[in-house]
Amino acid sequence: MKLFLLFVIGMSILLEATLFPFPLTLVTILIFAVSGIEETALIALLGGLLLDFFSMRYIGVSSIYFLATLFLLTRYSKKVQFQNKFFQLLYLFGATVFYSFLFYKSLHVLYFIEVIVIGSVFLFTLKYVLKRFGRERRLSL
Repeated sequence: MKLFLLFVIGMSILLEATLFPFPLTLVTILIFAVSGIEETALIALLGGLLLDFFSMRYIGVSSIYFLATLFLLTRYSKKVQFQNKFFQLLYLFGATVFYSFLFYKSLHVLYFIEVIVIGSVFLFTLKYVLKRFGRERRLSL
């Protein structure tokens, strides 16, 4: 299972850093966090560092943003029902829009549609894979 997670985060870093400026790594990390994967903070830290290295940005900027969004997600998971798919996609949408504006200096309508489509497909696919391997957990503090 860890090999699968490393493959997914590695592919998202590679695709985001080389092919297109879309916050795919952030989407992947937030989907991991919502799915209840325990190693998400470590994945966010290392994924952000690798993304900054491959994107030739200041090292650590993406990691700080990824960890801050994870902190907000875990902080308010008790107050907002994050088991509801609508709230999960709404948080994913808000975090990626802010990320694309902050790092890529652009807001396109196509990004918004891509975030919703890619996020929902990836969320349901990961939920299925985690259920199949018996590793699905709830997000908790």
